[in-house]
Amino acid sequence: MSKDSVGEVEVPQGDGSFAYDCFLQANDTFGCLRVSGRLYTGLPLDWSLISAWDNDSATRGGAQYKKSFAEVPTVDHTVDENGSLRFVICASYVNHAKSDLTVDEFYQLCERVLSHRERKATNK
Repeated sequence: MSKDSVGEVEVPQGDGSFAYDCFLQANDTFGCLRVSGRLYTGLPLDWSLISAWDNDSATRGGAQYKKSFAEVPTVDHTVDENGSLRFVICASYVNHAKSDLTVDEFYQLCERVLSHRERKATNK
């Protein structure tokens, strides 16, 4: 599997990052990983943030620092159309929001949130 053949998200070509190389090696070994950063939001991931987290800066910066890492690629677990466990790469903030939900459950939650927002806006 070459970096050019990895699926749905633009990944820096030839970036040589350790994290990306590990992803490719795991995919070759297990065949269950997909680069799917756009799977949930359609937005690109920020691969430059991998290994950039700093605990001291996080302590000082709090939520604002954490938000600056929203687009860092993380591994999410999901189930494919055949019920098989799959791991996908997605943005950190989406992974945290999705938590242990299936993709359909996550979409339903998003729809309920947006529906509630719409009802509140019309009742003002």
